[in-house]
Amino acid sequence: EPEEKAAAKQWFRKPEMVLDHLEATHRLLEEVPWEETALEEGLRELAGEKDVGFGRLVHPLRVALVGSDRSPGIFDVLLALGRRRSLDRIQAGLDRVLTARDGPGEAGNI
Repeated sequence: EPEEKAAAKQWFRKPEMVLDHLEATHRLLEEVPWEETALEEGLRELAGEKDVGFGRLVHPLRVALVGSDRSPGIFDVLLALGRRRSLDRIQAGLDRVLTARDGPGEAGNI
């Protein structure tokens, strides 16, 4: 469960943007080779495609993965959690943002 302060700051201020970024990150992480260089290249490329700074993409992801806006490096976190657990946590974050935006019963899988 994410810290309320971190979720409010990183997820709920701009939910549409966060949903777009987390969904795109989820899709990327389903496909990219699970090693640091590929993860970094993929996420940096995605930030460029979204025309946002790397931090704007990574901070909501960090809250989804660890429940806080502070953690070890994002690639260390991804590698430690593994693909399945990372994807599950991102999906849970997506569901939480959707529920906050739309109300209970609206969240679902991407």
